[in-house]
Amino acid sequence: MQIDPITYRITPSQNSKAGMITNLYPVNLAQNFTINFQLNFGVNDDGGADGMMFVLSNLCSPVLSTGGGLGVSNFTNALLVEFDTYNNVGAQFFDINNDHTGIYSNGTMLAPSLISDAATTPVCLNSTCGNVEDGAWHNVTIRWEYISATSQRISLIFDGSTRTTSTRNHIAERFNNATNVFWSITASTGAASNLQQFRVVDNNNNNSTICRGAPVTLTAPTLGTNYSWTGGSTSTTNTASFTLTNSGSIACSYRDFCGIDRTVNFNITVNPLPVVTIQNVNACELNPPPLTATPAAPGTYTYVWTVPSGVPNPGNTASFTTIVTGTYSVVITNTATVCSSAAATGSVITAPAIKPLFNPIVDTICRGAVIPPLPTVSTNGINGTWSPALNNQQTTTYTFTPSGAVCAYTETKTIVVNQTPTVDFSAYSGICKGETVILDPSSAGFNLTYLWQNGSTTSTFAATQPGTYSVLVTNACGSDGDAVTLKATECKIYLPNVFTPNNDGLNDRFGIVGARYVKSYRLEIYNRWGQMIYESTNAYEGWDGVFRGLMQDAGMYVYRIRYTNLTDEKFDFKGTFMLMR
Repeated sequence: MQIDPITYRITPSQNSKAGMITNLYPVNLAQNFTINFQLNFGVNDDGGADGMMFVLSNLCSPVLSTGGGLGVSNFTNALLVEFDTYNNVGAQFFDINNDHTGIYSNGTMLAPSLISDAATTPVCLNSTCGNVEDGAWHNVTIRWEYISATSQRISLIFDGSTRTTSTRNHIAERFNNATNVFWSITASTGAASNLQQFRVVDNNNNNSTICRGAPVTLTAPTLGTNYSWTGGSTSTTNTASFTLTNSGSIACSYRDFCGIDRTVNFNITVNPLPVVTIQNVNACELNPPPLTATPAAPGTYTYVWTVPSGVPNPGNTASFTTIVTGTYSVVITNTATVCSSAAATGSVITAPAIKPLFNPIVDTICRGAVIPPLPTVSTNGINGTWSPALNNQQTTTYTFTPSGAVCAYTETKTIVVNQTPTVDFSAYSGICKGETVILDPSSAGFNLTYLWQNGSTTSTFAATQPGTYSVLVTNACGSDGDAVTLKATECKIYLPNVFTPNNDGLNDRFGIVGARYVKSYRLEIYNRWGQMIYESTNAYEGWDGVFRGLMQDAGMYVYRIRYTNLTDEKFDFKGTFMLMR
């Protein structure tokens, strides 16, 4: 009895019942094949019986039996794989205490009929020898291997574990060299019973899912005659092709190889094709909206776009932005049904942006001068506003933003605010003998000109002697002047007696102060053992306390310094200093 499209009840939980389900599609024993299904043995353990059987045969009129024969006691010329859930006590019954299996050559599950490889008794049905009458569905695989014309192997894999095999010339011994046989599941009960069921897990040949308008070819069992199809097909063979727009059933009637009139039904589910639209884009090239494909129904889709030449393909996306004018198309596929839409097309038209043009606008003013209002309409008729507000105190860049729906660029204008010059000589006071002091007025302002006390017009002045120096700095916004008196100063160098190389930014190096007062220079540093650990001829450098990659210990060190000052006087002296942490 069929419970649902893939589940069949072989026996009810009643005494003395037998049942069988046969796959009307033959298998070819001259080829390798695998059959997968599930079995449910019910929930009665001690009081349950009797089990099920996998059968390969081509019997036209099988007679089922009840009880311990598992429905096949009267079968001959059949290859049988046992699923026995009852222990018939007594050596004559050839059973074991556990739920068990074996491969047999006819309907008698006794020792003479056992043809399992390397086995003299049945074996446990599962790898743990546990109970299978547990109400659960158990996975079964029957594997057929065509080794040669004289050797074939059948194997049983139960819940993932290979339980038994049989390697013989089954085609000759069981089927008189016939290679087309049918497979069945039988079951029986006797004085004890169980609800015993079978379930399909392989693809069901008779259930198909297609997309609307797609062709489908249906195949009825072979080895028959007088084929007749519903659904408008005139085929007289076991195959027929259809193009369907709606779900439904198609039947094929035929006479099987036993001369029995049979009908097989095919359930066809027709999934609709998705529908998609594209909203045309007609916009300014500066801010176009995305081109979007919109499915008519909710769901998950993939997108395949066709775009004009030269446009990068956006890939699997519902929308993207482009400024290239042209025709775009998309096909969407529903990921659940794998049905694809017809191509939808949309157009993109982008208007080129206009550059606002203006008559010359003031570009330089003196600080505090009035800035004329900036024009709010360009010479080519574009209205807009400027930001930020006008500022006559500092140089500012202003941006013109077009108003309304006009397709136009923004425009910028920088107005330079010139400062009145200022002069500051406060950093200068003295000059050493032989020293050159570069006087820099540190003037603020733009487009400056300079006039020094001696008529020089350079931006700086090189003073080499004590005296008074002055400058007048001028630009279009005004002028400013100042003077400085450089007094003769004695310029000496000195070395500290302590330094702390701890990277705190203070006294991190030991070296001279007043490096700008020397022409030539050499510094040597020695540790307490008289080893020279540092030397340099760069007066602007200093020792960082490291020798050969290691920070030196705190303590006293000796230095020797030799240098020539700005007037070429030579000096050579030694001293000590402390390295502290």
